[in-house]
Amino acid sequence: FCGIVCRNVMIDNGCNTCILPFPKDNRNSILAPFQKAAYTWEVAWSGGTGAIHCPVLKILPSVGDSVGDMQFGITGYKKSMPFLRFHLGREEAEFLISLKTKMLVKADKDVLRRFLVDIGTRNVLG
Repeated sequence: FCGIVCRNVMIDNGCNTCILPFPKDNRNSILAPFQKAAYTWEVAWSGGTGAIHCPVLKILPSVGDSVGDMQFGITGYKKSMPFLRFHLGREEAEFLISLKTKMLVKADKDVLRRFLVDIGTRNVLG
């Protein structure tokens, strides 16, 4: 997915898109290419129709209609990605809150802070 290798992907049945696992290793270097004016970041909730909803980091293009290509395994088939969405649990929310970046506005970090407060009462993955 746009140069990010993922072994597992969740399908969000609320909008039929992929939710990628947030990178565990080399987070700063993986996110670095997307910390440019060509991209916009936002924090939202997964749109699944089930009981479990999780916060997601959505990376969209500021210009154009794609953030890059997704390549399917060994087939080599490529598909243009209109955006990337990453699942966020407790550790990922804490990481993004502490991240020194202009890509996340205060409102995004406030969503993550509320998630961390509510995590004990919510039924979320994380």
